[in-house]
Amino acid sequence: MWSDKTILKYIKNTCPGHIHIIKTEELTFHGFPRQPDYAEIKITVKPDEKAIELKSVKEYLKQFREEHLSYERLLNIIYDDFKEVYEPKSLKIVLNPKVRGGLESILIKEEMEKEIC
Repeated sequence: MWSDKTILKYIKNTCPGHIHIIKTEELTFHGFPRQPDYAEIKITVKPDEKAIELKSVKEYLKQFREEHLSYERLLNIIYDDFKEVYEPKSLKIVLNPKVRGGLESILIKEEMEKEIC
C-alpha cells in the first residue's frame, strides 16, 4: 500500500459544470537512489457529484515525503486515488519533477470526460 487515500475528503458539488485546477510546487518524495525529489503537480478535475476539499489534498500530498517512489509510480498512485475517491467526469494530472542531471521530465496522465447517457 503506497498511500492512504482516506485522507482525501470531499463536499457535495453544488456548482456543476466547473473545472477545478489544483497546483503546488511543494510535492516532495524520495526518488532513486533515495535522494529527495521535488516536483510541481497540477491536478485538473471536472467534478461530478463530489467536489474536492483542498485541505485534505495538502495533507494527502504530504504523506509522500518519506516514500521511495519513481515519478511514474507516484503519478499513478495519485491519479488512481483521485479517480477512486472523487469519481470525476474527467481527470488530468501533470507531474513536473525538478531537473535532475540536466534532464527535465514531465509526466501526464488523463481520462477525458465520462459519457453522459
